[in-house]
Amino acid sequence: MAMAAAFLFLAPWMEMALFSDPGIGRAWAGEKKEEPPPSAMDAGPMIKLSSLVVNLNEASCRHYIRTTIVLEVAQKEWVDEVQRRIPLLTDMIIVTLGDKKLTDLKGPQGKEELRKELLVKAGKTLASPRIRQIYFDEFLLQ
Repeated sequence: MAMAAAFLFLAPWMEMALFSDPGIGRAWAGEKKEEPPPSAMDAGPMIKLSSLVVNLNEASCRHYIRTTIVLEVAQKEWVDEVQRRIPLLTDMIIVTLGDKKLTDLKGPQGKEELRKELLVKAGKTLASPRIRQIYFDEFLLQ
């Protein structure tokens, strides 16, 4: 009788534990758990460049950008190669930024276009797509 009472008391808890988390129920049924989709945790190695201050291409020369860029390397085996070429990448970034006007960089669309342009030019500078993504750690216009 005590066993029946214990079973009646525990049965709802066992059911909730098994079926509230689909992974537990599937594991008990012998099914494999699905892998989660790729996320930010799958990001490649990061290289943070030194902060840059560059005058923008304005007639008054009163506007400048201060930015810090982080490069995401596509494979960790390529990190050393990319680090050896940081001076080339920094030069490319300075020249690209120095050719921009303040209106080119304002707003989210301007930043996104700059990011895409820098990514394409980084691929050309390295003669291969070693850089997966470019992130702005700092982006100040004045």
